[in-house]
Amino acid sequence: MTEPGAGHSQEDHTILLFLAYFGILALIPFLIFGHRRGEPQHDFVYRHARQGLALAIAVMVFSVLVWAGDVLLAFIPKYGVLLQRLAWLVLITLAALATITGWVKAFKGRDWVLPGIGRLAEKWL
Repeated sequence: MTEPGAGHSQEDHTILLFLAYFGILALIPFLIFGHRRGEPQHDFVYRHARQGLALAIAVMVFSVLVWAGDVLLAFIPKYGVLLQRLAWLVLITLAALATITGWVKAFKGRDWVLPGIGRLAEKWL
């Protein structure tokens, strides 16, 4: 992937890069750097915050969908509970992997695009 953020000092942005992938708290760096773009380091933090915010929104949406599915699956005799647990496990695992990968890439000064969600974030946020 591209690495426009590579080589830039991030000592004063470490907390903001952490918040970028910490759920809805991604709003903090997103709003701080949304209007301060233009410098490479500001753009770098903003891109990660935008993607982290999109991840948080996607997790919330999928959580609601999985919860709604839980209600329906509760009426399936043998396999309903198993499917419920599996759906939650998949959602939590994917969200955790995306978050950890985002932190690792951000702290190493690298850009990355989260599959699926990253492109949507570029268009909508």
